Amino acid sequence: MNRTLWMTTLLISALLLPAMVAVAQPAPAQPAPAKAAPATPTPATPAPVAMPKLVMPAPLPAVPATVGDVKIDGARINKSVATAYAQIVKDLPKMLAQYPNSRAQVLNYCRGNIKNLPTSQLQEMIFFELQKKYIERQKISCTDDEYKTFRSKVETMLAQRKLKLDQMLKDRGWNESDLRIIAAWETYVKTKVGPKAISDFIRVNPTLFNGTKRATSHVLVLCDPLASTKTQQAAIAELAKIKAEVTAKKIAFADAAMKYSHDPSSRGNQMMPPNKGSMGNIVFFDPVRPLVPTFSYGAFRCTIGGMITPVRTNYGFHLIQVTAEIPGAKNKGTTADLAKNAMKARANNKAAQDLLGAQLQNAVLNMALNGCDIVYAPAIQAKMDKDAAAKNPPRAEPKAATKEAPKACKCGKCAKCVAAKPAAKK
Repeated sequence: MNRTLWMTTLLISALLLPAMVAVAQPAPAQPAPAKAAPATPTPATPAPVAMPKLVMPAPLPAVPATVGDVKIDGARINKSVATAYAQIVKDLPKMLAQYPNSRAQVLNYCRGNIKNLPTSQLQEMIFFELQKKYIERQKISCTDDEYKTFRSKVETMLAQRKLKLDQMLKDRGWNESDLRIIAAWETYVKTKVGPKAISDFIRVNPTLFNGTKRATSHVLVLCDPLASTKTQQAAIAELAKIKAEVTAKKIAFADAAMKYSHDPSSRGNQMMPPNKGSMGNIVFFDPVRPLVPTFSYGAFRCTIGGMITPVRTNYGFHLIQVTAEIPGAKNKGTTADLAKNAMKARANNKAAQDLLGAQLQNAVLNMALNGCDIVYAPAIQAKMDKDAAAKNPPRAEPKAATKEAPKACKCGKCAKCVAAKPAAKK
């Protein structure tokens, strides 16, 4: 699923019908006015273009997955998928007419959207169950006034799409209790990723925001954020084994990256320009082109010369090695520095917000590793395993070091040179 499950209101992203993204198409140039031309016969009306067929996804089983002791309702997902499919089919002629020169692009987008509907909606429901469990364990709640405000906001957003909240909840098999859970979550997020939390985080972690850089290497084991608990545990165990091999000096980290990493750009410790190449190498918070936040934070939590694992990103789990640190520049207090810092402060606030949100997301995802196991139906798990195997690139074995042959001595005086001289002809 290589996508970030961001902390925006899940209700909106999970329940609304998929939005049709417009395909970029330049506007046609307006022709210059022309002189009146003699009347010509009206051409025959062209035959209507046959509408391509969009295939409905195969239905999910009755229980496609379980999350802890909760069984995911496959029938509910199938109904939602059918509704979304019907909406896409309805919108297709309008999109094709709007973008006649991008027909193939529009069709590919629609077909991809339809193909992903069952999996995306299944994983959204799985994430919601993990979210509910997290809220329960953390004893998160909201006041009646906070709930009323949230409900009103959702109704307004839905009204813009000509949808009604009560009907949508009914279609998804949800109720007011589910809606209140989401309202409580939104209130919690505002506290954990709000202005005060951001300010405190920047103050406590100055090296993340003053331009300090760290030279890193990493080993990645690809793993969907919502893979089965068994799959996630296997990925974490694999990284622990690799770390043990490196610690025992059975293999160099660079060779481990070449041998084990699913990231083909893992090539050991390389001092590359910032944000050029893989998530390894020099790591720091670049406000313009930020790296994966949790990877950067993991690198700064690690000791210099040490390793840290598992670090979860939306790609999977990482083993990170930190080999060096380049301190950031100190502010001299000049007018230019103050102006530059004002711009940087806004960017740092955004970087901190992204990181805190990613940490909160990971806290929810980690429920699958803390007693709320994700288990997929056998057919679905088999397909996920097949897809994962297709994505994993072949791992190259590190090349064995070749010893150079000793250079021959040419002094002509030592015992070896004398012995190597051809025998004199008699």
